[in-house]
Amino acid sequence: MHGRVTDKIDVYAFGVVLLELLSNRKPINNECPKGQESLVMWATSILKSGKISQLLDPSLGSEYNDCEIKRMVLAATLCIRRVPRLRPQISLILKLLNGDEEVTRWAEQEVCAPETHDGLDEEP
Repeated sequence: MHGRVTDKIDVYAFGVVLLELLSNRKPINNECPKGQESLVMWATSILKSGKISQLLDPSLGSEYNDCEIKRMVLAATLCIRRVPRLRPQISLILKLLNGDEEVTRWAEQEVCAPETHDGLDEEP
């Protein structure tokens, strides 16, 4: 309501939607255990650990395409980065989700890189 609206905020919101689709969880759920109410906070630790199966909606079973899920996870990970300038443009995310091999390789390298920032461009 009082923050700046930018493309980077839209990218973050898209990342949250991807996490919702992957996990079948709401962005905020006060019925979850303490510390897990926020989908992003809950998912971030799972994404960092690489244990993607813990992120996925159990009702999926094994009925999904591994490559598509991997690309969705990569996209969500990039979109929800804390520092706005480290979030990619939505056009790159769309290429990633469509299976562009070059962008997928870039995304894989990018999520492995440390999130360094100078603290000057944090969101309010």
